[in-house]
Amino acid sequence: MKFVFIVILILTNFLTYKFHNDINGYLSNISFKQFRPGKADPIIAEVELTTTCGLMVEAYVVVDLVTNKSVPFKFSRTNIKTVEGNMLQVQLNKKFSSVSADFAPKPAKKKVRMNLACENDSSLKDTFKSINNTFNN
Repeated sequence: MKFVFIVILILTNFLTYKFHNDINGYLSNISFKQFRPGKADPIIAEVELTTTCGLMVEAYVVVDLVTNKSVPFKFSRTNIKTVEGNMLQVQLNKKFSSVSADFAPKPAKKKVRMNLACENDSSLKDTFKSINNTFNN
C-alpha cells in the first residue's frame, strides 16, 4: 500500500513539474471571486431607471436587499455603494408607506438598468389603485 502511495506521489510531482507552465496559465485566467461568496469587492453601482408607470422618478428608491440601504433617484439615475452581486430592487419611497409594490431585483454591477413597465402588469395596476385610494381618503 505504501508503494502505491509513493508511486502516485512521484507521478503527481513529475506531471506537475512537466506541465507547470500550462497549469500556471490556466490558473491566471480564473477569477477566484466566484469561489469566495461574500468577499467580493465593493463597488459604486450606477442605477438607471426607466419607467412607464406614470409616477415621477423621484417617487422610487433603489434598495440593496443585503444591507437594506436605500438611495432615492434623481433625474432617472442614482449611485449606491454596494458589493458586486448583491441584489438591488426598486421600491417606492417611504413616503408611500401604505402602498406596497414588488419589483424584480437585479444583481449589482457597475452599471445596472432597471425597467418598470406598467401597461401589462396587473400587480402594478393594483399598486397604483392602492396609491389612488390612499390619497383619495
